[in-house]
Amino acid sequence: MNARKCRKGREKRMKSYLGIDAAWSENQPSALAVIDENEHLQGLYRSYEEVVGSIKKEGVKPKGSYPDFDKIFSYFKNQKMDIENIAVDMPVHPTNTGRRRGCDNQIASVFGKYGAATHSPNGKYPGDLGVKIHNQWKDLGYVWETLRQPKRKRVFFETYPHAAIIRYLKLDYRLAYKVSKMHAYWKTEIKEERKKRLIRNLNKLYDYCAGRI
Repeated sequence: MNARKCRKGREKRMKSYLGIDAAWSENQPSALAVIDENEHLQGLYRSYEEVVGSIKKEGVKPKGSYPDFDKIFSYFKNQKMDIENIAVDMPVHPTNTGRRRGCDNQIASVFGKYGAATHSPNGKYPGDLGVKIHNQWKDLGYVWETLRQPKRKRVFFETYPHAAIIRYLKLDYRLAYKVSKMHAYWKTEIKEERKKRLIRNLNKLYDYCAGRI
């Protein structure tokens, strides 16, 4: 037997984990990141279309679209990214409840004092989009996990980055890091000072992540 073929046959595919900063509508782009089981970054994408190659990264502003996870996961598979778990920053309830849920209230009760209460889902945002994404992942063989520690293979679950950042960075208040909200964060500061403060906070977040990924 050819030694190279033998080695290839024994080659184990590394598990990967997908995180999605999901827009609650199809009009805005959603960012995706993939890391392997050793917490090494495998892929970073500014939109669903960027994953499947509908747009190029260079010089093109990302735009929103309806996700086709069959195509997205086919791409990941071709890139040897075997997605084990999916963490998404968006309600993906199996039904469009059209209202705030118990879990949203629980998070708000703990993190509200840090300025990190959750947004309320409604019939429009994310509305049916969350349900459709839920069903796509279910059809791909993933199970919706609502327990604290997922123990089953191939699961997807909701996550809340503000809460995670507060805990990991040991903050007294949520981190101001969104470019689009610079003015709201520091209304009395001049533009250059707002930029400096934003960059400082982004670097703080980057330094923490760089120590792990």
